[in-house]
Amino acid sequence: SFSNKLSYLDINTSNKCNLKCIHCNGEVSTSWIPDEKKLNRDHVNQDEVRYQHLTEDDIDRLFNCDAIKEIDTIALRGGEPLDEPLNLYIISKLEQLGIIDNVVLDISTNLSILNDKLLNAFSKFKRCLLYISIEGIGERYQYIRGGNNFTFADLENNIKIIKQLDNVEICYAITLMNLNITTIPEIHEWLSTQDLSRSLVSFSNVVARPEYLRADILPNNLKKQTLERIQNIPKELIWPKDSIDIGAGALYDIGLSDVINILKKDTENPRLIKQLKQYLTQLDTLRGTNWKQVFPEFV
Repeated sequence: SFSNKLSYLDINTSNKCNLKCIHCNGEVSTSWIPDEKKLNRDHVNQDEVRYQHLTEDDIDRLFNCDAIKEIDTIALRGGEPLDEPLNLYIISKLEQLGIIDNVVLDISTNLSILNDKLLNAFSKFKRCLLYISIEGIGERYQYIRGGNNFTFADLENNIKIIKQLDNVEICYAITLMNLNITTIPEIHEWLSTQDLSRSLVSFSNVVARPEYLRADILPNNLKKQTLERIQNIPKELIWPKDSIDIGAGALYDIGLSDVINILKKDTENPRLIKQLKQYLTQLDTLRGTNWKQVFPEFV
């Protein structure tokens, strides 16, 4: 028989975001919009790139149905969902319905925003699955994430805080691009220093656009050197027995097969690498950064 039970709800309340990651744009990060207009990107419709969001009335209508009372999982996307007040409004609706302790929260976040109000809200859920974006460590992380607005040390501190909650489970999500694929050994070394209970690692997201950020366009010698450096890392990383079981139909390759496949491609592209350097130089002018210091392999 047909069931009208609503088991999984994915909500993107807005494009509000406090960071401006190098592989992002104004459509999904409001912090990108000023830089995007200054760069005068060809694909940008200057009239349409703006803060776009639902309203509390939209949320009220969504939650005014019987099916929502049996929800298993709610996923909050962005933008940066922890930067958008509407997401706290959604959580308050779950509390009002008296179902929050039966719901799994699935949230994709840069974890740059964390406070007592959020920690208290997270603690009320049955489980919290946090997909934390990590595109590198140290200065490389900060450059990719948009400059010095949020440091890698800040991220490490927030991870320690969030892991104090017993119901929190983490997926470290690494989006692969040419600015970080050569540092997979360093990322793996950092991960090995973490308590990886209740954790997963994903290398399954790969930048396809803009093309000058694609990982496979790197010079073949750089790709070969990186392949040699990751030989001793297990192709399928084995995590502790109490690692999480990612639910809600999400599929993750938690090993290095995607990385290896990219590095084996004979697709170097000097023209796109030149375009990348020009782009980084433009960003440096806007953001006061220095790509040559952070990415010496391209100098």
